[in-house]
Amino acid sequence: MTDLPGTSIKLSAEIPVESFREVYMELMYSPDGPDATADSTMKLLAKASGFFYEVNEQQYLVSARHCFTGQHWESGKWLSNTYTVAPTHVAIGFRSAVPAEGLKQGQTVAIHQFLIRLIDEAWQPVWLEHPRYGASVDAAAIPFSIPEGHGDLIVESWTSVDAGTRSMATKLWVSQNVAVVGYPYGLRGSFDLPIWTAGSVSSEPAMLQPYRDRAYPFFLIDARTRSGQSGSPVVSVRQPMSPSAISDKQVQFSPAPQWRLVGVYGGRVPEDYGDREGSIFGAQYSKVENAIDDEADSANCVSTSVGSARRRSSSDLGFAWRIEEVTEICERGVPGGTGPKNVDPGDAPPRLLGQAPSTRGEAG
Repeated sequence: MTDLPGTSIKLSAEIPVESFREVYMELMYSPDGPDATADSTMKLLAKASGFFYEVNEQQYLVSARHCFTGQHWESGKWLSNTYTVAPTHVAIGFRSAVPAEGLKQGQTVAIHQFLIRLIDEAWQPVWLEHPRYGASVDAAAIPFSIPEGHGDLIVESWTSVDAGTRSMATKLWVSQNVAVVGYPYGLRGSFDLPIWTAGSVSSEPAMLQPYRDRAYPFFLIDARTRSGQSGSPVVSVRQPMSPSAISDKQVQFSPAPQWRLVGVYGGRVPEDYGDREGSIFGAQYSKVENAIDDEADSANCVSTSVGSARRRSSSDLGFAWRIEEVTEICERGVPGGTGPKNVDPGDAPPRLLGQAPSTRGEAG
């Protein structure tokens, strides 16, 4: 028997930068409010997803509005069966920069945890909501910057420059592939990387979507999402060598996958939606019992009776709020809870293309 010389195998992995733009979030409540520190008592209210977004050279943490309020975006009911308070902080983690020589097998990347305040000294929200639609858009943003002395932390952001649903390069079509990139059930991959859930566009993304006698700036997607994915970015997916129009007469083929930010995920349509809406032609129908949407990402939620209400199951159809609305929130948003009330976006005047952002002071 002859001994063979030992060999070494060098493994390398390429991870798309798009996977570093998402963040796992834990929504916390502290009785110390804005004065809370790492040593303060914290109650975990919910687990959710978010992402970094850059607009006009300002960084934002974006998520679903109901993640910051703890209340259903439409009914205003508390999402948790245990707590009836809004979160005061969101805990997120930032990755340290990877050494230039790369990582050795078994080596880990440090995750630095930070608490971001959701309220100011007067316990008022510092996150921003839609300036024209208020709570009628289930998306919100928080301006932020890396704390001083932590310049080694990685912040990769989606940018408004290459995000959208209407330009030639980003235009969406019904049945087009999309992905919801977040943290179902709080599940995280290596290095805290997100989970990509595949889906497809199910309604016309260029049109307002009718829903409960109103029309909203979201489109529907068909995806097997789970609790914890609220606030995730919704991205369009084009596989390698897929054609992409760059002008009326030009098409390009990319050797790599192409992902574009097109929306923020808000939750699922309840399975009994049609039963509760009844007939559009005026026919009589049996009234169903009061129910709570099972799209909550809250800790300690139960599936049994909640008072006189029951928790219903949800379909695979979900809400993708258009990224153009998120951009408007970042440009012109108002502090949470101060926007217009009970607005039907279908009746509101549209924002003119090219309209200059209004001047506002930074919240908090």
